[in-house]
Amino acid sequence: MVKLIHPVVDIAIICSDFEKSLHFYHEILGLEIAFEIHISDELAQNVGLAPRGFRQVRVKAGDTLIKLAEIASPPPPLSGEFSSGVNWLTLLVEDIEETIADLKQHGVELLAEPYSALDAAGVVCARDPDGLLIEFVQPRAHHLPASAATAPAAAKRPAPTAARRPPPERELSAWVEWRRPLGGSG
Repeated sequence: MVKLIHPVVDIAIICSDFEKSLHFYHEILGLEIAFEIHISDELAQNVGLAPRGFRQVRVKAGDTLIKLAEIASPPPPLSGEFSSGVNWLTLLVEDIEETIADLKQHGVELLAEPYSALDAAGVVCARDPDGLLIEFVQPRAHHLPASAATAPAAAKRPAPTAARRPPPERELSAWVEWRRPLGGSG
């Protein structure tokens, strides 16, 4: 069994256009740059990270580090088709409506209208410059992770009024599948 010493995992993204990716994560999403390092050819090859060394800029998403890698002759972006392997990255946000407005202001295309769900006041998805799906989720107060207990009060505010809960006559098992667009009828 693996004995973890850190409660979160980090993720690395090989960027097809490093500058676009850094702009997206740092300037548009506002993630803080933690630090930048260079991974040597020897390390990259010997541990199986990449065929050659690369530059890596790490940005902070809460306690998680997103490692943006700039490598010579990078592979093409993801096709955007659903496939095996890592398909998306979920970011828990304070206010889904504010997040949507900010994303739109920066020209980020949303894949669909936002939805609410049993565990989320709102969910909306977009793609990063490499085609990785980014899921933005505003959890309902009773589904916040333990680390959110010490988050600013704004993160604990009630769900947006446009979000809807499942009708009470539905069974709990049906709630998990229930989805409705924010602001939708019925």
